[in-house]
Amino acid sequence: MSGIFGIVRPPDAPVAEAELAPMADALKHRGPDGVMVFGRDNIGLGHCMLHSTPESLHEKLPLRVGASGLTITADARIDNRKQLIADIPVNQANGQIITDSELILHAYSKWGKACVEKLLGDFVFAIWDENRQCLFVARDHMGCKPFYYHHNRVQLVFASSAVGVNAAHCVSTNINRGRVADYLVEFLEGIDKTSTFFTDIYRLPPGHTLSYQAGEITTHCYWQPTLGTPIRYSRDEDYLEAFEEIFQQAVSARLRTHCRPAAMLSGGIDSSVIAAIARTQLQTAGTENLQTYTAFDDSISDCKEAYHARLLVSRGGFDSHE
Repeated sequence: MSGIFGIVRPPDAPVAEAELAPMADALKHRGPDGVMVFGRDNIGLGHCMLHSTPESLHEKLPLRVGASGLTITADARIDNRKQLIADIPVNQANGQIITDSELILHAYSKWGKACVEKLLGDFVFAIWDENRQCLFVARDHMGCKPFYYHHNRVQLVFASSAVGVNAAHCVSTNINRGRVADYLVEFLEGIDKTSTFFTDIYRLPPGHTLSYQAGEITTHCYWQPTLGTPIRYSRDEDYLEAFEEIFQQAVSARLRTHCRPAAMLSGGIDSSVIAAIARTQLQTAGTENLQTYTAFDDSISDCKEAYHARLLVSRGGFDSHE
């Protein structure tokens, strides 16, 4: 996954691009395909690029749209692209390729902060609204993409990792002993959803947005799992078909890559079913075999997971690596 980082201050407190360099260096392992920064007065945004989708090959982040006063940096894979392009709508003249970050900007321009309710996929993004002097951040429903930040009355510092935030020399490195204990003691359920290993660095929970304006920070929960209304079908087979349809869509979304996809295959039920469905979808599309990666201990002669992983691979359609 790619990495994002940035510093935001009040209008009379400029951000120098040199201040972003240590943060970029701390996140460079996330951006083998290039690092870029954007600086303008009191805002500095950065991006470490890892190409993953075909559209990402055309992304140049941070992206500024001058007419709107909006600048975005994002680590995102948007799965409902076709629906968004139709609903916004987005004009794709002469076969123009719309990147996922551009789609997010279009969605923000149309729906404002409520745009997160329209997005499906794995994402974290930060949009600087120059006209409103506001930074808007959103993290995906399940929290697949990380977001860490430090905030005080003087500035907001953020990154895709706590180490990235720590790289800004203005942030304390004091250790949060409660979070360390939570990590080391298995039966603890977590002291909270926002603390990190550092006392002055926090994480944005999954399904939340964050706004920073005039030195004040606010967070909002836009989604959380609920039981909802029970789904009733007349036949047991209908439940299976409904689940499989959603499962197929989820696997298909993650096969939208610009290079050969690969899967971790442990031999357990979950990874085996995912690999089998991905293999079938690739075969249907007439593309190459699915690459799988399996790790096991040679000293265990009757390792059941290794046995089941090899049994699945023997069915064909895989390029297996052990």
